[in-house]
Amino acid sequence: MTEKVRRFPAPWRVETIPGGFKVTDANGLRLAYVYARDDLAERTQGNEWLTTDEARRIAAGIARLPELMTSEQKKAAQDET
Repeated sequence: MTEKVRRFPAPWRVETIPGGFKVTDANGLRLAYVYARDDLAERTQGNEWLTTDEARRIAAGIARLPELMTSEQKKAAQDET
């Protein structure tokens, strides 16, 4: 039995949601959620929750994965020639 390969077309987008960020593919499929709590970060010494800036940067990094994968594939193809 052959399983169908799922594709998650680029571009991936970061959307702001209450309490964090959501990463979606070009079709609107939800790929990841990254949550933050700035109000609790100060009271818990920042060890248990991401700040909004940290969550935004992580979500942006996830959204860049298709771009990074494409550049790695191009580099590998050049190395083979």
